[in-house]
Amino acid sequence: MTHTGPRRDAPCDASTTGTEDGISEAEHELYGGRFRYDQSYVRHQGPLTRLSFGHMAAALPRMMAMVLRTGWQTDRQALAGVVVAQLGQGVTSAWGLIAVNSVLTQLFSDGPTADKLRQALPALIVLGLTAVAAAPGNAPAGTEFHIVGVHLHLQDERGRILLGLRHPRSTFAPSTWHFLAGHCEREAAIACLVREAKEEAGLTIAPEDVELVLTVHLVDSPNAQPRIGLVFRARSWAGDPEVLEPDRCVEWRWWNPQDLPAEVVPYTRQAIDGILDGRRYSEVGWGER
Repeated sequence: MTHTGPRRDAPCDASTTGTEDGISEAEHELYGGRFRYDQSYVRHQGPLTRLSFGHMAAALPRMMAMVLRTGWQTDRQALAGVVVAQLGQGVTSAWGLIAVNSVLTQLFSDGPTADKLRQALPALIVLGLTAVAAAPGNAPAGTEFHIVGVHLHLQDERGRILLGLRHPRSTFAPSTWHFLAGHCEREAAIACLVREAKEEAGLTIAPEDVELVLTVHLVDSPNAQPRIGLVFRARSWAGDPEVLEPDRCVEWRWWNPQDLPAEVVPYTRQAIDGILDGRRYSEVGWGER
């Protein structure tokens, strides 16, 4: 079922694809056939990973050439950046291995421990510098990393809001009503929202039908890691909510925003109230720090 406006999805036409049977050269090369999706699980027909190490090693140069050729044709600047980053990572790893070997050699040699530590000190310094250089996302002192979560604010034609009842044994907010939500992996926030909607409730949402309506900056307790909650509204979607991850959510239900149940995640209730009042930003838990 399609809700709140027409869909923008165009029908797939096999005759318009530029490869035989709609299977690309990359799929043939990497998976031995069509790359298939089944909800959140991926299945491959004849993947290279089922072959022997010798076959994979023999195919590696051809695969690398294909990737480099594609990158050169698509975005040369991005390709150059990736190559430089990989080379830098390789050099850093090599220095780290050399430093580790030197430290171990010194520590396992004969002689007093104090003398061995002094001899190993230069290698330890190099090892420490290598670890700092290789650390992802070096940040200034005092920086506290935040967890980014996405939340779906979905309203039907009667203005009711979709909430899910979390599993009684859920680590977070058991037996409590909450937005359809999830944590961002290494992906864009809207892509995460689209993925979570499909995986958790079977809803199909086009990225262009999504808009950010509220940002929540919250912390659950004085020592908890802070979070950024992005609440998105979907103007249209396809499908009816289904319980696809029963270990997390046991029921989906539409609620009147003026008549929410008592058991609602506090920042979810505050976000709904803020959206109704036209606010775009909210804070939760910071007064307790």
